[in-house]
This record gives sequence, C-alpha cells and structure tokens, in this order.
Amino acid sequence: MDVTSHRRWLRVAILFGILYVVVGIGFAELANSSSSGQLRFAWRLAAWVVSGVVFAANITYEHFQLHTSIPRTALHVSSAVTVGTFVLSVVAIARSQVAIAGNQRFLVLSLLLWSALIFVPVYVVALVAATLLSRTRWRNRPRESLYQTDGGNVNQIKETNNGGD
Repeated sequence: MDVTSHRRWLRVAILFGILYVVVGIGFAELANSSSSGQLRFAWRLAAWVVSGVVFAANITYEHFQLHTSIPRTALHVSSAVTVGTFVLSVVAIARSQVAIAGNQRFLVLSLLLWSALIFVPVYVVALVAATLLSRTRWRNRPRESLYQTDGGNVNQIKETNNGGD
C-alpha cells in the first residue's frame, strides 16, 4: 500500500468515525429531551438504524470507490467504528467531568476497553458484509461486460455471447 492510498483510507476512516460520533451525540440529545419512554426508545432505535446506514455506506464506499480487498474493507470499516467509539468515550468522560457524575474509573476503563473490544466483532460483521456485497455485485453484472480491478484501476472486459441469450 502506497502512502497516498494509506492517507486516503485513513481520512475516510476518520470521516466515517466522525459521522458515528455525530449520530451518537445527536440522537442521544434527542432521546434525552424526549418526554416519554417510548419516544426515547424510538430515538435510540433511530440511532441504531442510522448507524447501520453509515456502516453500510462505509463498506460500499470502500468496496466500489476505493476498490479495496474484502479483508482491507473490513479492516478500514472496523477502524472507522473504533475511531467513533473512542471519541464517544472521550466525550462521555468530558461530560462526566462537567456534570460531576458517574464513576470515573469505569469511564476511563470504557475509554481503554470499549474501542478495543468493539473492533473484532465489527471486523467480522464487515468481513461478512463485504463478502456478500462482492458476491451480489458479481451476479448482477451485465453479461456484455465484466469489470476487473487491477491495482485500483477498473478494466472492462468484453464477454462474447456464445449462445442464444
């Protein structure tokens, strides 16, 4: 991996990590200002759905725009989620300092462990999702042309139709 592509995926991971932070903080504020438990639940559920959309968009971008391999896609996506969880842990610690609430030891422990513990399951989910996306993409290609990646460049290969399709 050259320096330019390393910087590109790192910028993308940080951008998607920031999106997770915005979703987390934004929907938490909406949930906390809710007047009922049902509305609070709805806002939290919406945060999960939007985070899932961001996750899918990250995988799609890595796969189709950056043309990364499936394991690298999973690595980059799980890195973005880890960036988001780390920043959310820092925000939680900062808010607890302002509010003088919460157990500081648990908050520091969450900063250290939460990001590390989230990485592996997110990597596995991203690996499965990227694999499924790759297989779906292959099946849905038109018969007249196939696309093949070659070092980040997309080459089009014409396929001859030998039958009566």
